[in-house]
Amino acid sequence: MALKIGEVSKLLNISIDSIRFYEDHEIITPKRDECSGYRLYEPWDIFFLMDCIKYRSFGLAVKDIAKMLHSESISYYVKKLNIREKEIMLDMERNTLLYDRIRKFKEDIETIHLNQGHFWFKKIPPQMYYVYSISYGDDYSDLDINDCILANWLDNLPFTEYGVHISVEDLTSQVNVMNRWSCIIEKRLFDILNIKKTNETKEVPEQLCLCTVINIGKKGQLSFDLFKPFLDYVETIPYEITGDLIGKLLVRLNQKGSFCRFVEAQLPVRMVL
Repeated sequence: MALKIGEVSKLLNISIDSIRFYEDHEIITPKRDECSGYRLYEPWDIFFLMDCIKYRSFGLAVKDIAKMLHSESISYYVKKLNIREKEIMLDMERNTLLYDRIRKFKEDIETIHLNQGHFWFKKIPPQMYYVYSISYGDDYSDLDINDCILANWLDNLPFTEYGVHISVEDLTSQVNVMNRWSCIIEKRLFDILNIKKTNETKEVPEQLCLCTVINIGKKGQLSFDLFKPFLDYVETIPYEITGDLIGKLLVRLNQKGSFCRFVEAQLPVRMVL
């Protein structure tokens, strides 16, 4: 017995619009009742729709499914499935990276209050960064609305992180300290995600860093004084500063009525022999 479109929709649990869409792509060509003009769907039509639903569940395009069902050979099936297989593998790789990124971000913010005011050593892997703004304290330079490099880096969130660089010269002079606000990413991820390298892209090699968590507060509170206890601690241990300080922004939030910007300060050091 032939079914009407509403009955097919209920049987296959797909919308009427989907059925009509598949008809438009000639997945099926149902007959029409000569008196009423209604479409009538035979079991043969239902079987083709079931195949279409199956291939859609693989993530294949309807235009390709139409060819697979009505005009192409097995080699065409294999070709389209190979393409889809590669797409899924890329998605799996990205989702694995995303899982690791979420887990690391969660660990970083869960331990903020445990690490604030404490110091530890950590081997930081090679990193790439791009400076998009300069500030003295919280007095920022204008952002360039035509900065397509920044947009490219933001396309790779959440693997891109935000941070601030303070040069070793400014750290030692402590006068007119310039903050270079930047996007930062591990070089390993930079290569995996195939981010375009430009003249403005800088690389930081693997280095041993002394780390701490600092709250740089709301706008107007960023100053060198916030980093001074960190530098004072370096004076008490047999290590010397070897490079620019990088402050990775962990999170901005309003905490008990106070706006906070927590950064993980990473200061490259080496043991003095």
